[in-house]
Amino acid sequence: MRIAITREPAFENCHFSGLDGGLNSLRSNTFHWAARSLLIWSGNREHEPHSYPDVMAVAIYPGSFDPLTNGHLDILTRGSHLFDQLIVAVLQNSQKQSLFAVAERVEMLNEATAALPNVSVLSFEGLLVNCARECGAQVIVRGLRSPSDYEFEEQLATLNRRLSPQLDTIFLVATESNRAISSRIVKEIASLGGDVTSFVPPHAAAALRAKYASR
Repeated sequence: MRIAITREPAFENCHFSGLDGGLNSLRSNTFHWAARSLLIWSGNREHEPHSYPDVMAVAIYPGSFDPLTNGHLDILTRGSHLFDQLIVAVLQNSQKQSLFAVAERVEMLNEATAALPNVSVLSFEGLLVNCARECGAQVIVRGLRSPSDYEFEEQLATLNRRLSPQLDTIFLVATESNRAISSRIVKEIASLGGDVTSFVPPHAAAALRAKYASR
């Protein structure tokens, strides 16, 4: 699989290419979002165009997934169509209080991705760049819901490029129906007895009900 990254003269670090063929625009730090768009962070590469070599393209999609949401599922499904192999990496963060154990989150993801043969799920701790290197991933996939997400993700992408210069980051813009969904909001709604079935896959909704019923 070959993915070309081309430079749009109006932008310094950001390259926008819509999956439907259109270009997104960035004006005064405000994104004009397209539902099926992706943004490729190139890390100020001097040579252009750049493309991945004709080898198996492997990407890694990291996150806490506590719990898995429809937004996560949308990003990983679209990512699986862009790469030969997509690795979903569940972060083990001892400094963060999680609702679901790592094993539960991995199981949740395995069930959700059972119909996607080129998607695998693993857990990791420590630096993402080390996990990516061990998995042979050339690209990090991240989802963006809003301009504020980009400001944070841009910093992470820059740091990851400093730590691993051969590792690129691709941002997939959330579909309109998923832009308001976050794991934090889903947990808050579920904890108050609200219905989260429109925000998460059915098995995740069942897991949330069981988790809060036992508290």
